Amino acid sequence: MKVDRLDNVKRNTGVSSSPAENIAREVREIVAEEFSKTTGRRMLLYELVVATIEKPLIEAVLDHEYGNQSHAALTLGINRNTLRKKMLDYGIKATSTGSGQA
Repeated sequence: MKVDRLDNVKRNTGVSSSPAENIAREVREIVAEEFSKTTGRRMLLYELVVATIEKPLIEAVLDHEYGNQSHAALTLGINRNTLRKKMLDYGIKATSTGSGQA
């Protein structure tokens, strides 16, 4: 269903970018905006981008996996203990329910 809507949008607007291309474009825009704000000071750009993307990614995968951390870790390609640490770092609460849909 979502794919059909996306295909319709692409046909109607002439846009043919993938979700990965959309994310990459957004990251480039955010980075450019951050560079324009910084005057003479260094920023931790990598940490900014990773933290911005990683928390909602983990939340979406956990929701899709009904809160099952072992399954979420497999989906993310990381160790379950690494997932638990990231959840603590980002303040993501462990739950056993989810919609099962991302």
